[in-house]
Amino acid sequence: MLSPLQPPVEPALVATLPAGQRVFFGDVAYEPKWDGLRCLAFRGDPGVVVQSGRSRVVTPAFPEVAAAIAAMFPPGTVADGELVAFSGDRLDPTVPAARLGAAGRRAAAAAGRHPVHLVLFDLLAWEGHDLRWQPYVERRAALERALGAAPAALSVTAVTTDPAEAKRWYDELPEQGIEGIVVKPLLGHYLSGQRIWSAYGRRHSTTVTVGGVLGNPEWPVSLVVGHWRPDGELALVGTTRPLSDRARGALAGRLQRAGADHPWPAAPIPPAWAGRSSPADRISYIRVVPDVAVEVSVDTAWPADRWGHAASLRRVLPPGAPAAPTTRDARLSAATGGISLSAATKSR
Repeated sequence: MLSPLQPPVEPALVATLPAGQRVFFGDVAYEPKWDGLRCLAFRGDPGVVVQSGRSRVVTPAFPEVAAAIAAMFPPGTVADGELVAFSGDRLDPTVPAARLGAAGRRAAAAAGRHPVHLVLFDLLAWEGHDLRWQPYVERRAALERALGAAPAALSVTAVTTDPAEAKRWYDELPEQGIEGIVVKPLLGHYLSGQRIWSAYGRRHSTTVTVGGVLGNPEWPVSLVVGHWRPDGELALVGTTRPLSDRARGALAGRLQRAGADHPWPAAPIPPAWAGRSSPADRISYIRVVPDVAVEVSVDTAWPADRWGHAASLRRVLPPGAPAAPTTRDARLSAATGGISLSAATKSR
């Protein structure tokens, strides 16, 4: 049966809530905010299409997910979710992005080495029936029925209407890679391209050292930054978002091109390390003398060795300011206890 929805379809969007805004109140559902690659899954007759949130067909890159969709869903079904990958007991947002350019044998090999999972959180159509105008609670119930015996590559995200439980997720799950909480009206419809849901994520301020720039040291576009490890190594952890003119002014005259003794290679960095979910070519950067410290704001869900998203520059620290890792930075690789990632999904 043909679905009333054919790709490309723009997904429903979220509005990011400002820090401090009250989100734990009634008449809404709370879901974990996954850090991966947003996608819509279309089960046609007979084929499957996996579409990214930016309307790009990415089916060839994720054969294990396409096979699971074909096996689980009847024709005429469309679902919304997030492609995620795990590194140990943490989410690794760089894996889905790194797999985007693969196809055929390369994609099959990548699926064996770094499998991804589709965590579903909405059902737009089922067996040719458009569900977008049904309330969220009814679409959610239909999604749970649809995933009654899902294969390993598919699961449905956890949900609660209990504000206390949502607050516990918000406090504990970011340490395992969950970005925060998504708040959804219980009676809300699915409106493509509109910010019908609210996202509330946790962020953390940390001090890092500038080891390179995108653009040029005299007028950088963004910064490539690292943390000093206890062994004295400067570990590259990610990049900042594009800088404001004010930030560039604060850096004026302080960034000097580095010589051959720089601890990082001159080779371009992977796009995912710059917070980009794109299979584009690696990103060239210019190394600078690592003697400038800056304070940045990052998602608390970032992995121990690198960030999944670009950081926001808060301020440039004065000359001579220390740039050693904070206590929290040093302990990120340790087990955190609390809620496990399995609690954030309902594998069937």
